Amino acid sequence: SVGGDGGPCHARHFNNNKAGVVNSTIKPGLDVTVFRFWVCGGAYKLTVVEGETLPPARHLLGNNGLLRVGGGVDVVDYFERLLHAGMPHHLCLVEGHHADRMLAFARATGVEVVA
Repeated sequence: SVGGDGGPCHARHFNNNKAGVVNSTIKPGLDVTVFRFWVCGGAYKLTVVEGETLPPARHLLGNNGLLRVGGGVDVVDYFERLLHAGMPHHLCLVEGHHADRMLAFARATGVEVVA
């Protein structure tokens, strides 16, 4: 619930003590898509994976959650590929599985997919 244990509430950032952070634990059991569009070396890039949210092992400040990535993705290798492709450190998470639509958009617009 809003303002309750694990629910969204306004807070100060844990690194710099500035206002404007929402502390919240992402609801477990959701089908989700995690993605990021970015520009590196003059080229647009996209990464996208689908999965399911799980209960986190512990609650952290900021947005907190745990994800089981589907499709047999080796997360360690995937993360290394993202680093070498220049991906910034924030990702977007939306409810539902939407990778097919994002990949179709990338193909239609010439966006490089980092998988």
